[in-house]
Amino acid sequence: MKRKKISKGKFLTVRTVLILILTDWTVINKSMSRTIQYTREEILTAAMQVIIQSGLAGLTLDAVAKEAKISKGGVLYRYKSKDELLSDLVTYTVDSFFSKINSLAAEDPEPVGRWVRCFLKASDSPLPSVRGQSELDRLFSALFASIAANPHLLQHSKWGQEWEQKIAADGIDPVEHHITILARDGLCFRKMMGMSLPEVLQSQILKRLEERTYPAKSPMVRPTKKVKKIQKKAPHNLGKKR
Repeated sequence: MKRKKISKGKFLTVRTVLILILTDWTVINKSMSRTIQYTREEILTAAMQVIIQSGLAGLTLDAVAKEAKISKGGVLYRYKSKDELLSDLVTYTVDSFFSKINSLAAEDPEPVGRWVRCFLKASDSPLPSVRGQSELDRLFSALFASIAANPHLLQHSKWGQEWEQKIAADGIDPVEHHITILARDGLCFRKMMGMSLPEVLQSQILKRLEERTYPAKSPMVRPTKKVKKIQKKAPHNLGKKR
């Protein structure tokens, strides 16, 4: 049986086709690898910017992909739906906030009131991927609205129980502690609703709240055993005659 000879022209054509196929596959393979490598932070940072610019209604997988400059498939590789993305964004934001508290606590030399004090400081610290306080306010306003409508969004956060344990061992009366935290939350919510106090007054309030967390100035510190003994000996009804 005679073998058919492949002309030089046809050989070049076949080789060219093979090269093109292999080249295209290399490009596709690299693209797929890059899609898989898109980090959680890249996508969630893009989602934050979409919310800041367009509100919660503007948060779509297409908008996030466009902001992150990746394909929609890159977003879908990690998140199958908008709800799944939003849930992880809430978890990421909460975890970032409490990580900031941990960092501040590591630098605070005073153990009494440390966690409440660092909570106050962290509340004014923008996330690394958020540019300034105004962007942080818009982001938090949208996230709080979504949490109010869907409380299950917080179910994956790991910080709730751990946070309660830390503040319980903070050396501060729990009632006074919650008064301080609720006061700070109230200032945040007023700002979100466009009812901010004058900046000077708000600064004075925050300063006073922080001062209350230090042992020397705080009515919040739990009394020692020695103080408790003195309190027991002291008259409880000062207005009555003995």
